[in-house]
Amino acid sequence: AVDLVILSPSPREDVGVAKLFCRLLKKSSSSSLSFLGVHFPRVVSVWSQGTFVNFNDCDKQRFVTVFILSAMGGNSDEGASLFKDCTTSTGGNNDDGDVVGDLVRGISVRLQSGVESVRLDGMRVGEALAGILGQKLTFEELDEERLTEEGRAATEGTGDKHDPGAVSVSHGVSTGTKAKVKVESRRKKKTLLNPDDEYVSDDDDDFDDDDSSSSTSACSSSCSSHLPYPLSDTEDDLTIPPPNYLLQALTLLRTPESDALAATKIWTGLSALPSLLSRRPPDCPDLAASLAREVLHMQNKYDWEEFSCVRTQVLVDLVVTEPNIVVECLVVEWVDGSVGLGIKMDILAVVQESAMRLSGQHVFNALAQRPLPPPPVTRISGKSSLVKTDLKSLSAVNTNTRRWGRPTHETMTTKKTTLRNAFVTLAAPTFFYPFYTAFLNSRNEPVWSSPSSHLLLSQFIDALSTFVRCCNVSVHPVAKVLANDLLPLVWSFRVADEVDVRRAFVRALGVCLECG
Repeated sequence: AVDLVILSPSPREDVGVAKLFCRLLKKSSSSSLSFLGVHFPRVVSVWSQGTFVNFNDCDKQRFVTVFILSAMGGNSDEGASLFKDCTTSTGGNNDDGDVVGDLVRGISVRLQSGVESVRLDGMRVGEALAGILGQKLTFEELDEERLTEEGRAATEGTGDKHDPGAVSVSHGVSTGTKAKVKVESRRKKKTLLNPDDEYVSDDDDDFDDDDSSSSTSACSSSCSSHLPYPLSDTEDDLTIPPPNYLLQALTLLRTPESDALAATKIWTGLSALPSLLSRRPPDCPDLAASLAREVLHMQNKYDWEEFSCVRTQVLVDLVVTEPNIVVECLVVEWVDGSVGLGIKMDILAVVQESAMRLSGQHVFNALAQRPLPPPPVTRISGKSSLVKTDLKSLSAVNTNTRRWGRPTHETMTTKKTTLRNAFVTLAAPTFFYPFYTAFLNSRNEPVWSSPSSHLLLSQFIDALSTFVRCCNVSVHPVAKVLANDLLPLVWSFRVADEVDVRRAFVRALGVCLECG
């Protein structure tokens, strides 16, 4: 009977026949089992197949859908009882999950259909299934349909519950037409207005003065949010405030590229680090290694002009502030085989600059580069009538001239500058020997056999020479010890093929002879 009435090739009966047949199956039962629970799984299995959706006309699909909606009922208890009967009819082999799974597959296939009526059938079954499973699911496409059914139920004065199967086409009138008629009937009749009169909205009749005032204010606020930006806008609201702590700066540096303000946040965190490190914050020992690693591997993806200078300055400030922690981190990165040649050379440049900062060598370099002051102009004090004009030498004038007053500018600025060399205690354990040992342990690494290895080797020799020279600034005995260890290391490079390596050897030899 099910194959003949429900799954027939093309049923010509009205959908009401499907609902009537469903009621008959519910009332017919064998012992405690209804015939609907026996045939429902088979109907759902056919209904959920993609071939049924793609190769059957809309009338056939609507007919089977109405049967399924009528069988599921209008409440969760009726649907749960149906699923229980389906399990009992198959002897436990077809549990609730199989029936529900077939329904979900059928709903998914229909929601992907390009035919509107088929897609709406899937939405109706989906809402009914969600209600049985205790979930809430509504589709906006069915709002007008629900409104039409509620209005018809209120007009007829019936207290019957809504039947999901009744939402389909009935008596040849489509759902869209019925909903349109119902909406049109609810609209207010409009009368002709005088164009010279003040305009009054139709919604003012349904709301009091308070509601109208609140809606007016809401409208004005929403309209004000869509005002165009002025041409003189400085975009201060889009700027990121500078961080006050190192942890905040580290968070800005780790901003993902998917962030709309990633470029602004990263640059704000990077440019704020020099001023933060100058205060020597208490959390610097905890975050120095993380900051050094993060800044070291940063790339100029946003084409900042001052990126290289600021990046180097931040790394040098970190080494000067926490030399033991940061240099240890840099040595680990320098030995790592996955780190590129450019980053290795940057590490050597940073430790060289840091050594000169700690030893005060940069101050002496700045004084040496300062231009010499102009020679002093000798002036003769006294009246011109008392000054002899036949003096043959300026020295005679100086011996016969008495000067009074404050000391000259030259005598005031020739004070000796005393600097404390903070590098000598860190040179051997922190700078020289960690890099010295790392080089000896990695001589067989591929990086030293690459075509550009001579660039890294020459800068490595210059870095060790800088460490020794910075110790010799204050004529410290440790400089001689480091020079004696440096000379045997670089002696084999005196006959290197690359000219820059030989030049680095000559510079290192000069430092060793000066200190030894």
